[in-house]
Amino acid sequence: MTEETTYMYIVDYYCPDEDNRLFKLNKKKDLERFGTKLTRKNFYEDGGYGDSFLFSELHIKEKDACNFAKKQSKKTKDLANVKACWCSKNEWGEFEIDDMNENYLRQFSVGKEV
Repeated sequence: MTEETTYMYIVDYYCPDEDNRLFKLNKKKDLERFGTKLTRKNFYEDGGYGDSFLFSELHIKEKDACNFAKKQSKKTKDLANVKACWCSKNEWGEFEIDDMNENYLRQFSVGKEV
């Protein structure tokens, strides 16, 4: 990494609102395309659960990212993952992710680290 990169943290967390939005959208598509009714089980088997995760803002401090993940997991009663990445500023001065640290992962579920 260049000296202009910054090590930061991001949280991906389950979002029930996104889950419901995607389920309704896919249910409508399945009914129109195939004339079948999509079930939650089929939705989750086809990746709907993973698609129901959102990303937080970037956090400079690991503690801030973990606190956010803890809060979100408690709120949704589901997983929140803290991930680390190297970021650099773009031409507008905003941080963009350059590379993820595949060796770093902290998971929280229902407000507790797993």
